[in-house]
Amino acid sequence: MDKYEYRTVRNRAELPAMIAQIYNLKLLDVQKSLNERDALGSVRIAEDIDLPHVELPEITNQGLIWVRSEKLNYLVMVIDSNKPSREVVDRLKKILSKNGLNDIRSVQSQSDLDKLMMELKSNGNRKNN
Repeated sequence: MDKYEYRTVRNRAELPAMIAQIYNLKLLDVQKSLNERDALGSVRIAEDIDLPHVELPEITNQGLIWVRSEKLNYLVMVIDSNKPSREVVDRLKKILSKNGLNDIRSVQSQSDLDKLMMELKSNGNRKNN
């Protein structure tokens, strides 16, 4: 089952516990996965947005979390490393387009995110400019 969540945090240090709670994962596994991805290089996708990844095998729930904080926003991807959700990957690709980044920046609540996720799901022909 895919989950799309809107959250706020004070800083990046709060992300691992939040991700573990939302997706019912072990905190240590989440921290390890985030650290391994960070070690590969920058997760910055825009001046104001980072894209931290949690990739673990056999994740029951996969998805995206749009996280606002005072200094930086986070678009967190949580995905099964062996069998990634096609819907999550497709929606992420659409968000990573120029228009998609502007759309995600405008999300200020869970209802805004739900609306955007429905648009991204139903509009398979969305232009990725």
